[in-house]
Amino acid sequence: MVSGVSGYENFRGGLKCTEKCGKILIDMKRMVTEEKQGNMRDRNCVAVVPAAGRSRRMGQFKPLLPWPPGTKDNGCVIESTVKTLLQAGLTRVVVVVGHRGEEIARRLARFSVTVLTNSHPDAPMSSSIRIAMAVVPVGAGVMVLPGDHPGVSVETVHALMTSAAACPDSIIIPVYKGRRGHPAYFPPSVRAHMENPDPDEGLRFLTRGAVCPVREIPRNDPGIRLNLDTPADYNMRFSGGSDNEK
Repeated sequence: MVSGVSGYENFRGGLKCTEKCGKILIDMKRMVTEEKQGNMRDRNCVAVVPAAGRSRRMGQFKPLLPWPPGTKDNGCVIESTVKTLLQAGLTRVVVVVGHRGEEIARRLARFSVTVLTNSHPDAPMSSSIRIAMAVVPVGAGVMVLPGDHPGVSVETVHALMTSAAACPDSIIIPVYKGRRGHPAYFPPSVRAHMENPDPDEGLRFLTRGAVCPVREIPRNDPGIRLNLDTPADYNMRFSGGSDNEK
């Protein structure tokens, strides 16, 4: 099980440990050498995927819903989100689970990711960010992609990383049809704010440019605006429905 005892114990081929910030499930596949981690640009960024909520508005547990909708063998929402990051070359991906966390961990067992547990799934998403920051190396940037955003393209992730390399002290946010979306890149300089985010505002304080410059990059990618909150959102995706512009 994901939650449980202090110290360490075996968990499906990995290790589990309990710390103040959450119970950390480390997939042993994460123990890769630096030589296998791609270029320096990608090694200096950790992707964080918050996926701790209960999906109350959806009425079903959205991380495990089939994606794309109506398919059976192509995987689920959380798998698609994680695959996008890995396919883009981000070798360090941290997924923060909560409600039904063990089920998500099992679905992600085939991926090289780190899974952390947020024991308060009803807390704001910022609490999951805080937990994830415990395993982000000092000096690394952070790309945040919520677990219910499976439609983001690999090319958009590449574009953010390219922009981050050119503007290393800026927050990078993709824009579709004039509206911001996900994921967002946060430079190492804002680490302290991510380790202790405002419980009400979360990271919005940072994306308003209060601490460092914010760079918007236009993308022809409706997936950055995809936000699976309700059954209507889920059923309309990529079938001629709305852009989910909320």
